[in-house]
Amino acid sequence: MRWVVYLSPSGGDHRVGIVDDGCVHGYPGAEQLAQLLDAPEADVYTAHEHALNDPTEIIVEFEARLCAPIQPPEPVAVRRESGPEERLDPRLLVGTDDGAPLPANTQGLWVESGLTCVPWGREGGVGYAPACLWRHDEGHTLAVTTGPALVLHGGADAVKPQLRLTVTGETIGDQREGVTVALESPPMPGSGLAEPVIWLRDTGIRLDPGMELHIDGGILGEFEIRPGE
Repeated sequence: MRWVVYLSPSGGDHRVGIVDDGCVHGYPGAEQLAQLLDAPEADVYTAHEHALNDPTEIIVEFEARLCAPIQPPEPVAVRRESGPEERLDPRLLVGTDDGAPLPANTQGLWVESGLTCVPWGREGGVGYAPACLWRHDEGHTLAVTTGPALVLHGGADAVKPQLRLTVTGETIGDQREGVTVALESPPMPGSGLAEPVIWLRDTGIRLDPGMELHIDGGILGEFEIRPGE
């Protein structure tokens, strides 16, 4: 199941939807995504079928304005494969269509890649979305891009997520070879994950102005992002 939060073209409100066959289907219920994820697993599947069979609207996915699929009320945990945990203001979570901020007089940004991991259902399921944490050279966190969708996995269909990273410069043909990244120990279904977590690799990549990062999460979706745009 691929769940999204998007800005509706018919009113501009944040709405919950599912992605199926290249289209976003608006969920007709009143629940927010966090409320759906807190329900029993069977109820989440029922809600998915409801959105698929009786959508409020249908939008071609690449035309939809996608927002961060989660917006926790409390500071969100950031964990790396090694090192201490930190907590971030949840307002720093942005969607893949929101871009990456490039403050004035900034010559580039560091980006750390990984996953947004979210518990769902009451049977130990975990949902995943690619995540990129953007930092100043000084180490200050500017934003965390997450999405495009939150892909839900239960115990029966658990896979170890991987990401493929490609960095492209302004000049045609100036492309670094893509690197497939296996995250060593992200939370898996049945691991007892109790809250949303941003799970990151230990190493980052520096993007200079004009460079673009392409994240390919396979079944988790993909997106391209250029700092400052």
